[in-house]
Amino acid sequence: MKRVNGIEKVENAPRYYRYMPLTIDVMVALASGKIYMSDPMSLNDPFDVTPKFSNKGALSKSKKIIELGNSLFGEKYKELLSEISYSVQGYLYEDDENIDEKELFAKLLANRIWREVKERQTTKSIVCLSDKWREPLLWSHYADSHKGICVEYAWLGNNQFMKGVSYSDDIEHIDIDLLYRIFIEGSDSDLGKLIDRYYFTKSKAWAYENEYRVISETEPNTLQDLPLVPIKIIFGLRTNNVLKDYLYRMFSDYSNDFPVDFYSLTQIQGYSFDKELYQSDESSYIPFWPREPSVLQAMHFDNNRASDIESDFL
Repeated sequence: MKRVNGIEKVENAPRYYRYMPLTIDVMVALASGKIYMSDPMSLNDPFDVTPKFSNKGALSKSKKIIELGNSLFGEKYKELLSEISYSVQGYLYEDDENIDEKELFAKLLANRIWREVKERQTTKSIVCLSDKWREPLLWSHYADSHKGICVEYAWLGNNQFMKGVSYSDDIEHIDIDLLYRIFIEGSDSDLGKLIDRYYFTKSKAWAYENEYRVISETEPNTLQDLPLVPIKIIFGLRTNNVLKDYLYRMFSDYSNDFPVDFYSLTQIQGYSFDKELYQSDESSYIPFWPREPSVLQAMHFDNNRASDIESDFL
């Protein structure tokens, strides 16, 4: 488990929540004290991290496009220009009367520059959280229909690396002028605009999530050390009792400067719910189930579902 220096710092830190199914991978991550960083391209919204590019006015921006291409592609630039020239000739062969050769060349080169920019973004990884724990849709969508958990984290990092998502009706386009200011003029503010449009803008349909994200240069689909410290683990209305007790005891086995509190959701009235302090159930205890991340990871369950232990061990 991750050790925390400074209880006061943790108590005063902003809180964020992550809803998760109880899979073996999730339990390994919790046991290791690390955070699973996802591939941005694997997010469930197909419109996420897919900003649109506009090559409008490419001919009038030819000088910027050429300079950008030379900067981004370096030694491969001449080879790329040859490929684009070959493509242009193919288009002219099909319709040489209605095509402006120079404009087409500029547009194709601009599109190739944008593709290069997008490919560079795929090296990043992402973790998605919310600022609320009692959103019914989040429990259903991300916590395995209440069979999973919601982890409350204290954020001990710099606030510039934890950023809230903006929700919009439209997708704001990225153009050559913006890319030129970023890669040629070195504009940090415009780089921020690119990152915002790429990673921190979603459709208003997702506004209920109140989402916050951390973007990292680390390899995606790996466990990473982040300044996120687990403070509470909240069990869903349908979380397996055996798994509740297992997680409770797993955290209790490790020395931690700031202990994790456990809660269970309870329905209060109508469609509302609250949480109450979890009480360990001795009858659900599995004394021989492993606590170490390496041993947990070596165990195999169908579909990676930790709930399979009910049939395997009981």
